[in-house]
Amino acid sequence: MNPSTNGATLQDPSRVSALTKELTTKESTTRPQAKGKKSLVRWLALSLVILVVVTGVWYWLYSSQVALTQAKASFEQAKAQLAHSQAQLVQAGAQLKQARAQAEAAKAQRDNSQQNFQSVTHAFPPANVAGAFGNLVLVSWLEDAGKDVIYVENIETNEVQKITSEPNLENFRIAELHPNADPKLFEAIISNGSQQGPVRFHF
Repeated sequence: MNPSTNGATLQDPSRVSALTKELTTKESTTRPQAKGKKSLVRWLALSLVILVVVTGVWYWLYSSQVALTQAKASFEQAKAQLAHSQAQLVQAGAQLKQARAQAEAAKAQRDNSQQNFQSVTHAFPPANVAGAFGNLVLVSWLEDAGKDVIYVENIETNEVQKITSEPNLENFRIAELHPNADPKLFEAIISNGSQQGPVRFHF
């Protein structure tokens, strides 16, 4: 008797049939298990792909939100800097206006001082002014530290001298003062110690 690979003889048909049926049953049992494993692997792979895609989308959305937040913060910072610059500009404008006002006030004060120091063109006095004061004409008048000061000119020598309430080198002093907004009516009474006489502006 010749042995086969399964230990059965070729002369036993029933044994061969049983062996064939056994092999077929094992094959049919093994195939579904292999097919199930392949399905599980595919499902896991698909789940992994979906997870990766969802994670990528979430990360992109998160990154976009962070970038948007940063851009918004930068915009707010730029807006605050612009507001600060505008405030500085307004402050500088106010300081400029104040400086202009101070300059105008200083100019007005200077003009007022110049008005107090009145200088006018003079001519020869009228013929009825005689004596020691006949050749003197009033050149200007001002207030210096609350004191009246006049300048008179000798029309013969063109000498100008300052006269106050105290006697000067020529012994002239102011005896009376009759100020007037109209220079033609302004009059100063001066004295040389022995005589008094008026001096006026002349036009």
